[in-house]
Amino acid sequence: MESLQILSGLLTQPTYYRRVIAHMDEDYFDDESHQLIIRKIKEYSAEFRKQASSSDIRLMISNDMDLTEKETQAGIAAVTDAKNLEQVDDDLLFKETEVFAKDRAFENVLRRSVALMTDGETEKLSKGMLPEQFRKALSVSFTTTLGHDYFADAPARYEFYTNEEELIKLDVQSINDALGGGLRRKALYIPIGRT
Repeated sequence: MESLQILSGLLTQPTYYRRVIAHMDEDYFDDESHQLIIRKIKEYSAEFRKQASSSDIRLMISNDMDLTEKETQAGIAAVTDAKNLEQVDDDLLFKETEVFAKDRAFENVLRRSVALMTDGETEKLSKGMLPEQFRKALSVSFTTTLGHDYFADAPARYEFYTNEEELIKLDVQSINDALGGGLRRKALYIPIGRT
């Protein structure tokens, strides 16, 4: 997955932008101009709560006094290149971006761990933190589904409600009759009675 295509999607495809922006991290990109663009897109998104256009990002890069002339020119050129790319289907780009982010997160932790082993130190990482960092990198996911969709899940719910369940028969027939034929799997039964 080319990182420029991701930047293009973030600048020109509103649906893709809404699904991906919260998950993007500038560390996923090797090119400093791409990191700059992601940083500016996230700044714009945090301040204005909407998708930035390519002209917005170009203006933000031009007005950033902390950047050198070379960084400014490289950033503006990368924005222009991203804007000129042909759009890709939102769903395909979303899927490929998730794979890209997972791979990059893992590679970044791997690089930091190698640096820790060779240099003996790194700015944010100690040997005890490595397992947690790898676990975090491996768990990168863009899935934001919570609960269920009432209409989209209707066929599965109908199947669940109408599916014949396998019952566990008890030796006492009167209990089987009271329970509608026996015990159902994955159900909790609490017998109560008078003493």
